[in-house]
Amino acid sequence: MKGTKIHPPAGEHLRREAWRRVRPWAHLTAGVFVATFLYLWWILETRVFIFISLLLLLGMIADEAFRRTKAVRNTFVAGAQAEELVGQRLHALAVRGWRHVNNVSKPGGGDIDHVLWGPRGIFVIETKSIRGTAAVESGRLTFNRRMPDKDFVQQTYRNTLLVRDHLTRELERRTWVVAVLCLTDAFIDNYRIDIKRPPVHIVKVERLMELVEQYRDTSSLDEAAIQRITAAMERPLRS
Repeated sequence: MKGTKIHPPAGEHLRREAWRRVRPWAHLTAGVFVATFLYLWWILETRVFIFISLLLLLGMIADEAFRRTKAVRNTFVAGAQAEELVGQRLHALAVRGWRHVNNVSKPGGGDIDHVLWGPRGIFVIETKSIRGTAAVESGRLTFNRRMPDKDFVQQTYRNTLLVRDHLTRELERRTWVVAVLCLTDAFIDNYRIDIKRPPVHIVKVERLMELVEQYRDTSSLDEAAIQRITAAMERPLRS
């Protein structure tokens, strides 16, 4: 699809973010190592105590850098892999008339994981790799009965409104966009949860294609409408 050229592949944003977060620790470790080596080269024969102390300091910094790097990598790589998995499933819909883009940049920073449009409507899909049993309690999404640090339902809905307003401006007509939160690693009873306020569908990745292809609450899109949306999604979103 022509429009996908302006958007990075699924998961690419998270992989870049992982490197951005671990890069300072990598640079710090390398800098301390080089400084320690040069200093010891100069005074090794006379100051063994300082030599040992600096080696211990270097070891502590390296250990902390390794732990932080591993934690960040595990978190962001898991997210990237989840986005890649969803991206592959969306790509498979192309033969049935669907189009999609990944990692759509938002005004002010951040991105929207996936925007999908085709015969059954337009969908904004946010992907999360959180583990645990997903449920909605008191209007909030929980995992193992605990609320995550971020409200993923509100995040999905806000991103959906952003795409809706963008398409409404570009197409010069009111546009309905469906909000979908796709979970790749969590357990969901019956694979799906439908929230009415805000209107967000939470679905397990195994049922994502079934959800979008059988959606009934929006008007069908013909090929001309799909092409107009494709052209609109080639242009950057505005707040």
